[in-house]
Amino acid sequence: MLGFRTLNGHGNFLHVSFGSYAPTVFASLESLVLFRQDFGDACLAGYSRFSSTTTEEFVPIVDRIRKVVNDQTNKKVSL
Repeated sequence: MLGFRTLNGHGNFLHVSFGSYAPTVFASLESLVLFRQDFGDACLAGYSRFSSTTTEEFVPIVDRIRKVVNDQTNKKVSL
């Protein structure tokens, strides 16, 4: 929905690549959730890892990420 790359995994983790949004997303999530920001392994480089949980638990995380994307998009448009 937000256009980020994800990996199609079968385990209990969600892998997301935030691309150029990564630094801002990481800063915005710092006080909200513990997650693995990046990997040294070449096959997972650029991906962040979140443990699976309920939809209700993910809502605040996705809302915060959506706010980062919207804020940066609006900033680009206003320039």
